[in-house]
Amino acid sequence: MTKEIIQLDSNLDFSNLSPELFKNTVDHFIEKIQNKVNEITQMSKEDITWENSMKELDHLEQQFSRVLSIVSHLTGVTENKPLDKAYEECIPSLVEHSSKIGQNKDLMIALASLKEKELNDVQIKVLEEELKSFKHAGIDLSEEKQKELNQINERLQILGNTFKNNITDTVSEYSMEVTAEEIEGVPESLLSIFKEFAAAEEKENYVVKLIAPYHFEVMKYLKNREMRKKIHKASATVASKELIEKYDNEPILNEIVKKNNPDLVLMGKQAIDDDSNQTGQMLAALLGWPQGTFVSKLEINSQEINVTREIDGGLETLTIKLPAVVTTDLRLNEPRYASLPNIMKAKQKPIERIKLNNLNVDTKQRIKILEVTEPQKKKAGIKVKDVEELISKLHNDEKVI
Repeated sequence: MTKEIIQLDSNLDFSNLSPELFKNTVDHFIEKIQNKVNEITQMSKEDITWENSMKELDHLEQQFSRVLSIVSHLTGVTENKPLDKAYEECIPSLVEHSSKIGQNKDLMIALASLKEKELNDVQIKVLEEELKSFKHAGIDLSEEKQKELNQINERLQILGNTFKNNITDTVSEYSMEVTAEEIEGVPESLLSIFKEFAAAEEKENYVVKLIAPYHFEVMKYLKNREMRKKIHKASATVASKELIEKYDNEPILNEIVKKNNPDLVLMGKQAIDDDSNQTGQMLAALLGWPQGTFVSKLEINSQEINVTREIDGGLETLTIKLPAVVTTDLRLNEPRYASLPNIMKAKQKPIERIKLNNLNVDTKQRIKILEVTEPQKKKAGIKVKDVEELISKLHNDEKVI
């Protein structure tokens, strides 16, 4: 009897996307791709063509990647524990599948024979990237080293999955009970929702949660300044031990970096949803590495980097020793259109998922926020008549010269 799988060409009903359906689909594509690989490796050089090898294999891999992307996204934005568990349980087979393809020498030799065929520019580029991917997958390593690499890849998948789940679980579980006075100014439409949250938790007043877009609207309309600070603090510390300790992402970031062993970690400077600006700084502190934040220009010189930072007073240039953490300003890189071959390759990259209980890290709370205060207001500027008065002001009043 044929098992039901996710049909990508139909209108997919996400509400009925069950764990069993997802697992069946994973097994289906792994089997189909492996069968296609076996077929390609048994072809003679004369019989192999772009259409019966790369094109068909790439089509299957893109379909499989689309399934994984859909489910990964759903588990990241919705609370669906059974589906998330199914994804986690599939991680070992997904990593094994990826390793089997990437470390298959017969497949690499068969695809390399396409270089002797008549190909267009796009096909040549896709083929070059495909052959490079075998090297990146560890095809030249010994059997022992390949096994070690596969274990690292599986671990990174688990870490990445746990990182994402920690954010989703924190947002889902966190709640703050507030009174009508504390939440004054919030529209009735929101108050009714917060009343429903309270009823679900068997609380008398109102319950504010960090679920988008509710907490943004609270920050917009809430009159109580101290309550706004409290809600903003909760939003800015999602997936940290400051909010819900068991969902702390700091040690996960730490281990991911150590597993990859990079010389330079590039990160965004702030979150796009709440403008929180702390992850790069926290990671640098955890690693004991130097950091350059808000970087708009970067030059690498052997074992050190020169960074230009965007600060309130203009630009600041620093020299930092590697390894280091850098958070980027939008002017660091000029946007460009991704090429078709690179888009195709990106769709085939696996997304790692990691469970927190596999990390063996101490999640004991070590940071305590005492208070949040606004910066001091700047003094109003003044106009001076001439250079002599300017020097006098700087020397006598400001005492800077």
